Amino acid sequence: MKRRLVAVVAADVVGYSRLMADDEAGTLNALKAHRRASIDPKIEEHHGRIVKTTGDGMLLEFHSIVDAVCCAVEIQQATSQQNAGLPSERRLELRVGINLGDVILDGDDLYGDGVNVAARLEALAEPGSIYLSNTAYEHVRGKVDFAFDDLGDHALKNIATPIRVYRVRRGVQGAEQTGSTRPALALPDRPSIAVLPFANMSGDSDQYFVDGITEDVTTTLSKWRWFFVIARNSSFIYKDRAVDVKQVGRELGVRYVLEGSVRRAANRVRITAQLVDAINGSHVWAEKFDRELVDIFALQDEITERIATAIDPAMRLIETQRAIREPAIDAWDHFLRGSFSFYKYEKHSNEEARRHFAKAIELDPTFALAHAQLARTHYFDAWMNWADMPERSYETAYRLAATAVMLDGMEAVAHSALAITALFARHYDAALRAGHRAIELNPNYQYGHSSYGHALAFVGRPVEAIQCLQTALRLSPNDPMAWAFYGTLALAHYDSRCYEAAVDAARRALAIRREHLRGFAVLVASLAQLGRSQDVEDERARMQDVMPDLDLRQLTAPFPFRDGAGLNHLLDGLRKAGWEDAA
Repeated sequence: MKRRLVAVVAADVVGYSRLMADDEAGTLNALKAHRRASIDPKIEEHHGRIVKTTGDGMLLEFHSIVDAVCCAVEIQQATSQQNAGLPSERRLELRVGINLGDVILDGDDLYGDGVNVAARLEALAEPGSIYLSNTAYEHVRGKVDFAFDDLGDHALKNIATPIRVYRVRRGVQGAEQTGSTRPALALPDRPSIAVLPFANMSGDSDQYFVDGITEDVTTTLSKWRWFFVIARNSSFIYKDRAVDVKQVGRELGVRYVLEGSVRRAANRVRITAQLVDAINGSHVWAEKFDRELVDIFALQDEITERIATAIDPAMRLIETQRAIREPAIDAWDHFLRGSFSFYKYEKHSNEEARRHFAKAIELDPTFALAHAQLARTHYFDAWMNWADMPERSYETAYRLAATAVMLDGMEAVAHSALAITALFARHYDAALRAGHRAIELNPNYQYGHSSYGHALAFVGRPVEAIQCLQTALRLSPNDPMAWAFYGTLALAHYDSRCYEAAVDAARRALAIRREHLRGFAVLVASLAQLGRSQDVEDERARMQDVMPDLDLRQLTAPFPFRDGAGLNHLLDGLRKAGWEDAA
């Protein structure tokens, strides 16, 4: 392998996917024109080389770190001039990461930590900014007429030791200035969040309620063990202070900051909350709650629950989007990519998800969440009839989920995975214990309630199952797995002889996923019990296009009943709907 010491520059366009979605042709033409007019000439002028481009980004090589920094600054200045007068939604903003390091040469391409550090700095950088590693900074200091901000140490993914980061100060030239802000704490290796004290927009008498909201949200978020949550006492030092969320992020070492306000008028209260990316200041999620102030503690619980359950998918989405922009290089990257593929609920994406989860476990054998998600891919293979040997897939899923619980017994996600996989592997008591434990560990985890609800439904406890599944739907009404929640909810209503409710839930399941066999079986069985033969025929005709030639064995396969009573009741309805036993 050939190696050399070079200055590496990684740059990309912020929000490129959004810009392309808004105006694909215009964005592409604007980027090409900007490259021709400003970027490429600057690179040539400073003796740089374009190693490769990635649509919205590029990797550059310079033999001089001074040339690299000067080129980056001039490109940012040219970009700023181009954006002058344009509305914010049409601006092309760049972020740049620069490192000086040893790289591996493979043809014209570059590899190694020297490249990885630059790429990580670019991902960390704010729109319009330039971030340097400590190595690059030490070699350029005193040689350029730019000021720098010391942003402190940052833990970069797959880089063994924290890297001290410096930012070129925009709009400031002259003698070097560093340490102008409090040194930043290193970011944890998982999503991190601080909940700032909510602002009290009413009188002092409401302060206990406002502080209670903040404390409850902090406590609830801490139950999501994939979050790194700053403790209440550290966040409350910002109470009654006007602070910049970027400063908070640096001082507390977190990527996300949740802030909000509470305003009370007579018997009504308005609560606003917003989640902000503390690195670049962009808004991730926002919500407003207007409520009657009847039971203040019930209201506090409701708002806390709503905020916490909304933040989890919002952060998962943005973390996944960040991960898939770059090559997967560590266990967390592979976990996020695997989750992204898994939730497409398609055969090929499930296989891709399995590869990523397996790679995450190879890189970190103690990664409980990766074991739990890998278990789900095997369970899903069997459940969706994609597996050649379903029973073996269910047992494999069960063993993997049990390993996840062994690795982290306080992880609700692991217990939830164990509950659903144990159920289909016919380990009913284990399924009930795991589902109940998942809810104990995190009462706001929708899949904890759904997995426990599934287990209850198939062991003959339909009333409790209905309550669990309705809670799961209330916690996540637009969940990508809502069709499965509704399908089992329909079964629980059917088992309770509430056939009209079963029809309603089954129709909701099929409206989301037409080929959902469990929902279809319960629907036609319920309609038959109600004597609605024409509706049965209509539903059979609709399913004929999706899954022709269905027989009783296929229709009852997705129902892992513990005893014969539930199965016999379902068979009774299906026989009334016109299915006959195999000869």
